[in-house]
Amino acid sequence: MSGRRRCREPGCATDPPDKALHVLGDWDRGFRNLTNSERPIVKADDIAGLKIRVIQSPIYIDMFSALGANATPLPFPELYPALARSVQ
Repeated sequence: MSGRRRCREPGCATDPPDKALHVLGDWDRGFRNLTNSERPIVKADDIAGLKIRVIQSPIYIDMFSALGANATPLPFPELYPALARSVQ
């Protein structure tokens, strides 16, 4: 099986069984980048007290609220106008 990339991370797709299953690709969830204009965020405790704009999803609202942030939902259609107005 030369030329076939093997995944070495636990839980990712490995060689498929001898059936009609073909792994087309895999990816992780990527990095979560968080920026603000108040202070650097180095650890989870640094998020407490910040107003963080999040997508309108209970998962994101609950996650940032649990970290102590003021999670404020921002509908996607309002994202670019809010950036143009420097909404904080």
